[in-house]
Amino acid sequence: MWGALILGLLFLAGAVFNVFFRPEPDLANASVGLGIFVCLLAVFMFLRVAERKNEEFLAWILANARAIQAGGARFGAALVTPTTVLTRYQAALSFLIVTFKIPSRVYFNGAPARSTFPYF
Repeated sequence: MWGALILGLLFLAGAVFNVFFRPEPDLANASVGLGIFVCLLAVFMFLRVAERKNEEFLAWILANARAIQAGGARFGAALVTPTTVLTRYQAALSFLIVTFKIPSRVYFNGAPARSTFPYF
């Protein structure tokens, strides 16, 4: 996650250098660098929001551990029991020599994707 921000800041620094510190400004390269920075900043923000939601879900599981063990607790429309199977997928986003693994939201196996888990 932080790698996307650091790499984006490097592209931003390159764009600033191309505009202000070259004898003749190179606006084409600066525009590309700025565009890459914006894309990497968006990836960073997306990953940060997803991580925060994941931490909140894990905190909910810890707070409701006794209720889950005792038979189940409702999370939205889904009943979470000790036998509930939760699944997360990963996507890989590669950029030049850097690869980011992007986790999906948590899915409850055997339940409709949107109606039972509106949190993610």
